Amino acid sequence: MTEKLSLPLRLANSLYQICRLLVLLYTAFLVIMSLAWLIAPQGTWWIAMSYVLAPNFFLLAPFVFIFTLFKRKKEFVIASVLIAVLYLAQFSGYFLPPSQSKQQSVESLKIVSFNQLFTNRTGEETLAYVKSLDVDFIVMQEVSPGVAKGFEEDPEIRERYPYQLLRPHDGAAGQAILSRIPFTDMGINSSKVRIQAVQFMHGQEVITLLNAHSQPPYFIMSLVRDHETPLRNIPVIKNLPLLDKYDISLRDASMLALIELIDQLQGNLIIAGDLNTPDRDPIYALLAERMTDAYASTNWGYGFTFPNRPFVKSLNLHLPVPMVRLDYVWTRGGFLQPLNSHVDCSPRSSDHCALFAEIGLGVDQEVGRNGQGE
Repeated sequence: MTEKLSLPLRLANSLYQICRLLVLLYTAFLVIMSLAWLIAPQGTWWIAMSYVLAPNFFLLAPFVFIFTLFKRKKEFVIASVLIAVLYLAQFSGYFLPPSQSKQQSVESLKIVSFNQLFTNRTGEETLAYVKSLDVDFIVMQEVSPGVAKGFEEDPEIRERYPYQLLRPHDGAAGQAILSRIPFTDMGINSSKVRIQAVQFMHGQEVITLLNAHSQPPYFIMSLVRDHETPLRNIPVIKNLPLLDKYDISLRDASMLALIELIDQLQGNLIIAGDLNTPDRDPIYALLAERMTDAYASTNWGYGFTFPNRPFVKSLNLHLPVPMVRLDYVWTRGGFLQPLNSHVDCSPRSSDHCALFAEIGLGVDQEVGRNGQGE
């Protein structure tokens, strides 16, 4: 006759079984997602959506490792090793030293890309942020008429950035380029991708700069309580969000239009902007075949730029740091060499962080990791 377990022991055993099930389900989920990214990178809508948050899927891994340390059972050890292998195979590159060898350059160009959020109508905080910058080019997206007016009328901004190309809009289509360097508007327009194109000179070299803002994915969200399901009556669950639709066709068309423009343009090229594309997305690879990603080639880490902390409240979320990479600076041409880059999340008026890049001009020679010419 077996001895009946006390209530605390039964509760502990039940909790253990729940944790065991969750660990196994979580491991299975990561395996399935990793296989989906490998086998069908351009598959269904849920694969496309998963690229946005891919690294964040592994955020629970430390809890699995801790649970394994306490229990030390074979199945948990296998799960932990499998999770670690999957993560390292896919994301270890983000934490390795930049692979691109630096080149010596006589001068450099400093540029910042910043989506200032179109709901900022007067843009007082945006104007203050612009005044705090010390760069050669400020490339901005979602520039509202009020913000553009501030750029034109503020004497300090006009003095520091006398060359301006302003294309404000009441919605998300507004753009602006502010510069210390004289440039010429190329007059390029596109119905698929929001674009500004300018050219400027450095010595005898012509450099083209694109301010690009691709269309975002189209998605529809709802709550569990809005659906005919028994779960709608459970208080803890009924207010959870559900994704009803996720469509990247407009985003892809926008990015393909940008890539087509890149192929048409000749010579030195810089692209800065909000591309609404994570770097795990297959379409990112098409751009990387043609251009050098300034952040990936000079920095380490994920480079997340969205969402910035102040605006998670509008999403009813409380995230301590950005969790998606959407903003980029790219270069093309041997005359242009990314030297440094970093993400700045200090602007409190936008849902995006700003991305800074320093680009070397006038390359002298190849330099290896030890700083010596090769």
